[in-house]
Amino acid sequence: MRKSALLTCSLVLALAAGAEAAPLNLTLNPSPDITSQFIDLSYVAATDSLSVDGYNVTIDDDNAGPLIDFDDAFTALNFNIDATVDDFGNASAGTLSVSGDLTSSLGISGLLLTGDLVLFGFDSQDPGSGLDFFEFVFEVTGGQMATFQYFGTPGSFVGVIYDPFENVFDGTWGSSFSSFNNGSSHTDLAPVPIPEPATLSLMLLAGVSLLRPLRRR
Repeated sequence: MRKSALLTCSLVLALAAGAEAAPLNLTLNPSPDITSQFIDLSYVAATDSLSVDGYNVTIDDDNAGPLIDFDDAFTALNFNIDATVDDFGNASAGTLSVSGDLTSSLGISGLLLTGDLVLFGFDSQDPGSGLDFFEFVFEVTGGQMATFQYFGTPGSFVGVIYDPFENVFDGTWGSSFSSFNNGSSHTDLAPVPIPEPATLSLMLLAGVSLLRPLRRR
């Protein structure tokens, strides 16, 4: 899974600005970490609609033991992202929904995690390189794993890195594109490190102050 440069001040300032397009270079916490596979991607340019759907397969709940398999792996499309992305790659809305059966291992099943999109990024490499990727940050809104033990209570942040494992678009959003049933495609979902609340509040205020002059132009 792709876990790259540290998520720092740039993320916090971007959260103040809204969901904007650029590579985020997310760092995801090592656990809890849900891996989904066989991801279907669809972008319809006419409606600015982006959807990412797949199968939740494993979870690393403690970064200590072996990966835990979902009891219903590959039986239902239970990982879903829906977002609105304009012609410039800016996301104005989006939701995350994760469900599944972990009864035999963690004693929970059903709707595990939901979230609202606050940040979106992407990168497109040379055609045929297979190095495209999409990044999302969601504010947790609910679900059985929206707890301190797992992904954090509502208001916490989780990141998703989606690797289609093929070149699916050229970096522009003026035309539709899709990728279906690629066995190598996967998403990685885990909490993202965010500054403690007092620091976060100060940085958000700073970000809003920096943005105000730009909005008057």
